[in-house]
Amino acid sequence: MSRRILNNALGVAALLAVVVIFVALFSARAQSTAANSPTAVTPNTLTPTTLPTLTSMPTSPSALPTLADASTPQASGSNVLPDWLDERVDIGVATLHLHCYGKGSPTVVLNGGPSEAWITWQSVISAVGKFTRVCAYDRAGLGSSSPGPEPRTSQQMANELAALLDKAKIPGPYVLVSHSTSNWIDRLYTAQHRDQVAALVFVAPFHEDMISGTLAILAPYPADLESTRQEMANKGEGLSVDDWLTSADQVRAAGTLGDLPLVLVAPGKVASGSEPYAGQMAAMLAQQEQQLLALSTNSVRLVADNSGHFIQRDQPQMVVQAIQLAIEKIKP
Repeated sequence: MSRRILNNALGVAALLAVVVIFVALFSARAQSTAANSPTAVTPNTLTPTTLPTLTSMPTSPSALPTLADASTPQASGSNVLPDWLDERVDIGVATLHLHCYGKGSPTVVLNGGPSEAWITWQSVISAVGKFTRVCAYDRAGLGSSSPGPEPRTSQQMANELAALLDKAKIPGPYVLVSHSTSNWIDRLYTAQHRDQVAALVFVAPFHEDMISGTLAILAPYPADLESTRQEMANKGEGLSVDDWLTSADQVRAAGTLGDLPLVLVAPGKVASGSEPYAGQMAAMLAQQEQQLLALSTNSVRLVADNSGHFIQRDQPQMVVQAIQLAIEKIKP
């Protein structure tokens, strides 16, 4: 019964068949943000029609090279990067699977949401690799990457990202693209390596106050609160609820982004819940999206009209267009 309540409250019944419960918990809360609140649309919102049109968006990512196709010398040999590389990189505390494609600068670095392997970005990679270098990776404990040290906080993951880019000799500057709560990792990396980051793209992001806010809203509903905490615990790459709250504290302390270009892509498909706290949840998420946009004085919001939380799967071209816009913003 607790899982049915959670699914109805968050509107994620269709997602539960293909993702872990913890990711589904995040996904529906994001879907409640844009349309359920009049404050969700801001003056700096763009529509897809204002962006460049992709003329060669692939219909299938099957042409991308895979690890099985890679030769060891090509994948890890010289300082001159090949058009593609697919390798496991030893960063000391873990061995991470890295996949890169294309040539050019800046380097786009893709960071999936909780428990998402690099493959979720495959359609985005096949398009972005046509105009610049793009890399995606499996965080420690995901895909073919080895487990990493605990606790699995966002700061630990940011440290591992920094080590990966250094060990693999992936050149900056970087456009960091994140899904869901992984903007926390990218924001911590940015705070500590500001000279290496040219722009940020947030895809269906969650603010660092989302978890604490959700728990506060559910406090008057003990059964739902307990079932939610149980679903969250140990579902996202080994993070406990306390690890998530610690991560949120770390990100909060990182501060704002100044005038760093920021493109936020919001989902357009909304599933509303019928529970008594559904309106509170939607209002909280709408306010938190505004707070994410306010992190930078150079931010813009796009809407993926035909997408739920997983925009990189539903409408990968919207993510590609957001990356194009971010790159346009950093051109001299």
